[in-house]
Amino acid sequence: MARHFFFYGTLRRDLVTAPSAKLIEGLELVGPATLKGRIFAKFDPRGAYPVLLRDGIGTVHGIVCRGGERFTIRSLAALDRYEGAARAGGEYVRRPMPVMLGRGGAITADAYLYTRRVTPDLIPIPHGDFARWLAETGERPFG
Repeated sequence: MARHFFFYGTLRRDLVTAPSAKLIEGLELVGPATLKGRIFAKFDPRGAYPVLLRDGIGTVHGIVCRGGERFTIRSLAALDRYEGAARAGGEYVRRPMPVMLGRGGAITADAYLYTRRVTPDLIPIPHGDFARWLAETGERPFG
């Protein structure tokens, strides 16, 4: 299934944990990328994870992956379930977004956008890089 994805949190290859590693099997790394928006950290007993708002205010850092031969409709459904985007009213929704590739050029890639309101328990990540924020704070990623 030829499809591009923008991952900015726990599905980034540098942050992937055992529970999420299987989800990215069949995806090929395209490279670093950015998109317009803001991210916030959200806490869960199993670790922190980012939420993305599409508001064009800031820059969010992540990676783009492409679905390879082994990436199927079942693989996509598993990603949607993990992200809470598999049902109406879920925490996230998958949407195509304009993404700037680190090596230059732009593509459209699916990103998981947060569907809830910003609440005081969400921690802003002004520089837009969840991996950097984890390193700076010592928090552990969800998983």
